[in-house]
Amino acid sequence: MNPFILKAVSIALVFGVTFLLSSSKRAIKWHFVAIAFAVQILIALCMLKTSGGESLGLSVSNLFTTLNNYAEQGGRMVFSTLIDASSPAGWGFIFAVKITTLLTFIGGLMSVLSYLGVIAFCVRAITVVTAPLFGVSGAEGLCTVANSILGQIESPLLVKNYLPTMTRSELMTVMISGFATTSITLLVPLASLGLSALHLFTSSIMAIPGTLVIAKILEPETGSPETLGQSIKPTTDANENLIDALSSGASTGFMISGIIMAMLIVFIGMSGLCNDLLEKIIFTISGKSGITFDAVLGMIFKPITYLLGVDPSEQTAVASLIGNRMIINEFVAYLKMISLNLSSYSNILLTYLLCGFANFSSIGMQIGAISAMAPSTRSTLSAIGLRAMIGGTLVNILNTCIVSFLI
Repeated sequence: MNPFILKAVSIALVFGVTFLLSSSKRAIKWHFVAIAFAVQILIALCMLKTSGGESLGLSVSNLFTTLNNYAEQGGRMVFSTLIDASSPAGWGFIFAVKITTLLTFIGGLMSVLSYLGVIAFCVRAITVVTAPLFGVSGAEGLCTVANSILGQIESPLLVKNYLPTMTRSELMTVMISGFATTSITLLVPLASLGLSALHLFTSSIMAIPGTLVIAKILEPETGSPETLGQSIKPTTDANENLIDALSSGASTGFMISGIIMAMLIVFIGMSGLCNDLLEKIIFTISGKSGITFDAVLGMIFKPITYLLGVDPSEQTAVASLIGNRMIINEFVAYLKMISLNLSSYSNILLTYLLCGFANFSSIGMQIGAISAMAPSTRSTLSAIGLRAMIGGTLVNILNTCIVSFLI
């Protein structure tokens, strides 16, 4: 069948699944969904098919490289030659050193920018346009934009004063935006692994309107948002001064790097254990070998890889990586992707498919963090958490479907 038709079907499939999961199909405001979808396509076209987009992508890549170099200056003081990729210590240890160095530096930098009001200004400036354009409240619009810069835990802090009165639809948008994006704090380390900075950045920006497309179908607005049509001022951090902000951000970045390494160790190890156990159990029962969780996940997501035009020899591998991201996390999936030596086309698609925090552990993280700021929202967050995680995955798939037409 014509590849163009198959890719069009993939987009229709995403909308179809989202519509089936909708809580109130008659309440969907299709004109706002259409506007958000059009903007999502426009961003992809501007970033991937114009000289301006290529220049911006190159600038982002150069910025990430520059930040990496600055981080290595500090890392070299602590880790000496272990910070260099050419070190004989081995990639596993170098990975740990690089992640710790980068996240500590980027965490401090982002905290300083937040303290100086730079992040709040950028987020609010974008929200002034996006909130009325997409028909969303100022609070959910601000959080959606912020998630492409900060992350799923930090962004709700900007609207914590509004969280207790948010509608179910607003909370769905807040959660999906957290699942569908990857913060700049993590984009820099991911780019340092060899992933395309242009595609990582494009994916994160496309996820802003993409979140609203999926969220407003899954959970249409049926209430009366407090900040509908308003531009609100983000809640700022309570750091005492610049040094306090730098120290606090660096500590947070260091803590996140430790969490990432711990999760990589335990999840990769448990993944291997569970795969071996399942394979042995299936072999004992039926005599069939090669049945692992990766293989099962590959079968579940394989249809979307076929529609996207992935080479038949790589469809199972690509599909299983989507499942890996959902069950474990994006870092594990990206590391496996790098090790598989897939084609350029598959690698680009996977950059978009995996670029988000949509995994089961993040459901607990979001419920815990947001309900700590607004305890009254816990029951709603628990009720919509799984659907929001699926929504985040659908945003990433929709991004990929659009990009597949352009590469």
